[in-house]
Amino acid sequence: DLAVITNDKKYFDQAKKVYDDSFSSVWSNGVFPESYGDYYERIDETCSTVDWIYLALKLFSITGESQYLDAVELSAMNGLLFEQNNLGGFDTYRSINRHEWGDSNNWGGEQTECCTMAGGWGLAQVALYTITSNDNGLSVNLPFQTQVTFPSDEGNLIAHQNITVDKYEFIQEINVENKTNKNQNVRV
Repeated sequence: DLAVITNDKKYFDQAKKVYDDSFSSVWSNGVFPESYGDYYERIDETCSTVDWIYLALKLFSITGESQYLDAVELSAMNGLLFEQNNLGGFDTYRSINRHEWGDSNNWGGEQTECCTMAGGWGLAQVALYTITSNDNGLSVNLPFQTQVTFPSDEGNLIAHQNITVDKYEFIQEINVENKTNKNQNVRV
């Protein structure tokens, strides 16, 4: 946040260092362990996954580099959504490589404290970056189903993204309705 607000390179460099140093802790599905620097795929934690997503979103907002959105997409689709359970909360403390996988204590459980609060907040942050607009036009950044209206003095710009996932396909359909008085660029 300080890097974005102040545009001070030293804060950006600090954030980039945290990102680079933490990258080795990312699971193959984008989930993060309980603490940064933990061994690969050891006890997942929603809070850490959300921290990772938020850091990548902020670095993207500063640099515009797609590598950060790639990290967000992996962690949000395979990690954050994986951690949301059927009751709406978020789970924690599972591992896909533990020897005692048959032990029901290793299946994780809904956490009503920080994990569930962080999970919902993380999904909201991803939603803010799914489709964005600026002076250069519209940018579809992440493949999540959403509809966004960007009001302006010249009229509304409305974007709707529909996602269909089945056994063998991932279909992304984007519709843009331009109710402004000027042409719009659209980037995907």
